[in-house]
Amino acid sequence: MSETPLPSSMDSDFFNENRWEKFTRRIKEEPLVPFGVGLTCWAFYNAARSIRSGNSTRTNRMFRFRLYAQSFTIVAMLGGSFYYNADRLKRNEYVKLKKKREAQEKKRRGVIEAIRLQANAAKAKEEKMQQIEADTQGGTLPVGPPPMSDEERAAAQPQSTSLLGETEQGGIFGIGHLKTFWKSRRPKQSDDDESSR
Repeated sequence: MSETPLPSSMDSDFFNENRWEKFTRRIKEEPLVPFGVGLTCWAFYNAARSIRSGNSTRTNRMFRFRLYAQSFTIVAMLGGSFYYNADRLKRNEYVKLKKKREAQEKKRRGVIEAIRLQANAAKAKEEKMQQIEADTQGGTLPVGPPPMSDEERAAAQPQSTSLLGETEQGGIFGIGHLKTFWKSRRPKQSDDDESSR
């Protein structure tokens, strides 16, 4: 990030201005342009009055005067643009530097915010770790899982499933009930018979 300050000549010459301030500044910089526009409007008004009155010589003279006033206005605009060209370039440079500085400031604020958030997260994590260490050393936290009764342990164990997804108790199609029915109907074999198989 470049921390180059804006040129000191721009600090006093330029400032943030609204449209009305810009309009008045431009009139003060180039006063001949509004004067030429006023002369042109006056010539049009007098030409319109002379047309209504039927005075053709005055009408022609006013139209010629309008032409001269418009030419004067255009020359004043061109002369002012050449005269104030250096100031306009200087102003454009000021605007570019100001935008660059604002972008750098925004980026700097973002970096600071990210660092602050990381520091807060690290601090919270460290506090949590210290709390866990203090609890385990003090004996307040259990080291293993809480003890369970036999019923809880049996309920927590998953039930065995077959390939179709049904359980021993019944499953999807009630096939499990049929298995238990056939197991109960089968004659019981002794332990000696089972070991011979």
